[in-house]
Amino acid sequence: MYVTYFDSLGLAKGVFRVTVSTTLLTLSIVRSAGYFATGVFRAEDLMLVAAALVPAADRHADGRMGARSHRAGGVSPVRRRAAA
Repeated sequence: MYVTYFDSLGLAKGVFRVTVSTTLLTLSIVRSAGYFATGVFRAEDLMLVAAALVPAADRHADGRMGARSHRAGGVSPVRRRAAA
């Protein structure tokens, strides 16, 4: 529903992606805060979420480094790490 609305606005590709990502992130944070406030989430659950963010952040960093290296014409750090 959000994607259809944002698409109808005729946003540029980069702006569209950032807007959709920001909207989904905001909805996730608000929903999680509501679950925590009502007791659906406990403190132990938040530790699991934080632990899951570490590999996701690492993967994101690898992707950004790989894209930067690809633009520079070299071998990406991801490929170097996979070859080791």
